[in-house]
Amino acid sequence: MRSPLTLTLTLALAGSARADTAGGPDVSAHDPRAASTYECKATALHKKSCDGGSASGCRDWGFDFAHAKCVAKNDRKAVQLYRRSCDGGYGGGCASLAWMIEQGRGAAKDEREGARLYQKGCDLGDKDGCTDLGVTYESGKVFPNDLARAAELYRKACDLGGGEGCRRLGYMYAHGQSVPQDDHRAVELYQKACETGFAGGCSSLAWMCEMGRGTPVDVSRAAGLYQRGCDGDDNEACNNLGLMARDGRGVAPDRMRARKLFQKACDGGDADGCTNLANLLK
Repeated sequence: MRSPLTLTLTLALAGSARADTAGGPDVSAHDPRAASTYECKATALHKKSCDGGSASGCRDWGFDFAHAKCVAKNDRKAVQLYRRSCDGGYGGGCASLAWMIEQGRGAAKDEREGARLYQKGCDLGDKDGCTDLGVTYESGKVFPNDLARAAELYRKACDLGGGEGCRRLGYMYAHGQSVPQDDHRAVELYQKACETGFAGGCSSLAWMCEMGRGTPVDVSRAAGLYQRGCDGDDNEACNNLGLMARDGRGVAPDRMRARKLFQKACDGGDADGCTNLANLLK
């Protein structure tokens, strides 16, 4: 079984796409037509809000253009709106603008400018800006590798309610990276990440429960946490829960369920999920 904790360095090196996300009720899972109606009403309100001078409204309207929410996809327009939001003092707008520039979407690719904007977003209290700035220090892509600075930024993001910041800081405690090695502290941080709804936090906490690190071994609890992670599209959680279903650990043995879980993990890009699915089908 692969630990979900091993994914963190890969994420750090690849950067993160979470900065350009927006909340809202998940109505699409119940009725696609209702989702379409909701999204179009929301887009109209975002435009009205932005036109009325709301910096957060401009960020939300920019998200609609970046993700084709009832408007034609237009990255340049998204960048313009994110910049307007950021200039208006909204940290989320700065973080979203930073991500677009870092990726070269709608503007010339410039990782250093992206980092500057992440810093501005973080200074304005945006959790994603702090997390993504921490990633730049952890990966060494823009600045010299500085794990102590990354930990400081992840801690700030976590304190602001950022689930990924909590998970990344938890990983550093689990592995003693620039902070004292402390499994109990790691478990606390993974728990906090999971409670925010960050699926990766649930997956990491599940692994600690399964292995008995920082908390007593509890495979039933681990299975439930992997399920939460998988429901949130954490591919490693789906794979690890598939292994438990295949072997009857923490859940009743169920090869069909395992197959579906491995398939979901594989479809999401998890190589172990593909391998386990192939082995199950032999």
